[in-house]
Amino acid sequence: MQELRRTFLDTLGDVNKLVGLEIGALNRPVVQLSADNSEGQIFYLDHLSTTGLRQKYEADPAVDIDAIVNVDFICPDGNILKAVGDKKFDYIVASHVVEHVPNPIQWLKDLFEILKPGGFLFLVVPDKRFTFDFQRPISTFGQMVEAYLNKQTIPSISAVYDQFSSALNVDGGKVWAGLIRNMDLLPLTSHSEAWSAAKAVHSAKTYFDVHVSIFTPWSFFGIIERLIENQILFCQVCGFNDTQPGQIEFMVSLKKPEPTHLKISKVCLESIPTIPFESFTAPYMGQIKSLTESFKTLTESFKTLTESFKTLNDIFHQTAFELAQEKERSEHIHTLLHEAHKKINAEQAQRQNAESHLRRRSVRLALRISHYLNFWR
Repeated sequence: MQELRRTFLDTLGDVNKLVGLEIGALNRPVVQLSADNSEGQIFYLDHLSTTGLRQKYEADPAVDIDAIVNVDFICPDGNILKAVGDKKFDYIVASHVVEHVPNPIQWLKDLFEILKPGGFLFLVVPDKRFTFDFQRPISTFGQMVEAYLNKQTIPSISAVYDQFSSALNVDGGKVWAGLIRNMDLLPLTSHSEAWSAAKAVHSAKTYFDVHVSIFTPWSFFGIIERLIENQILFCQVCGFNDTQPGQIEFMVSLKKPEPTHLKISKVCLESIPTIPFESFTAPYMGQIKSLTESFKTLTESFKTLTESFKTLNDIFHQTAFELAQEKERSEHIHTLLHEAHKKINAEQAQRQNAESHLRRRSVRLALRISHYLNFWR
């Protein structure tokens, strides 16, 4: 994952020759410059000092506390301008940060304030379709405007409640593979916990580190488009890497235009990329692939069955033909037998008739002989 991020970052500029700021790097910074690099500089900003971060994450097995970066700027209240002072940067990196920010419009404006003209902001953003935000609706520009105009400094009651009540244990790999099932979508917390957290925000202004903003690639660019159209922030999209198969995040780079650029709004709007159709269908490609494979298997089975049916049909017709021939032969033999039987009966009748006739002549002859003998006595 870090390799993909760094590869994309390197397409934007040679960070070894630039001054950069990475926000929320913790123990996995995207940018690490070698000690002998005399031109480039990288600074790290977080909500706690290095010591504070090590104490916070000392019981978290997912964080190597010895690898936590040396924090240069501490920003406990979200005021980045105050944290960095007059420092300006050629680029800023923020991986999985923008979604946590209570007031994302103000946050983006502040970052562009500390960027040099022509500098760029590199964002790594979780794609809600493959994360625990799976069933949460995408954030609207109106929600962001409300947080901006109200100068929101902590995650809202709705954001806190929605994450606690809707966050799911989602395997992004299964989503991509089309293997996700309802039984796999297990809630991370209960509704009672969500209610308790919401009340804590309301009554005590408790800060909960949750996903305030929920993005997909096209919804993110929709927000950028509204910012430009309403002249809240001018920025050019200078890089975009869509959510890749098996991954859960997309990457965007926003450039700070030169102040003398004419028709700045038009140029910024024209830089927004057209999201390919494949991006919209990404979560369903696994299912489509699975269905395609199933259809292929069924097609092959149907082909086999068709061939078997053809073979059986041929056998049936051959057998029927042979049976028909046998029937024809049987009927012929039956006819011959019938004719022979008729002949036998006829011959038998003739023989009987002859015998009867012979018997009658023999009797008459015998009577005559008897009469003749009696006469001569």
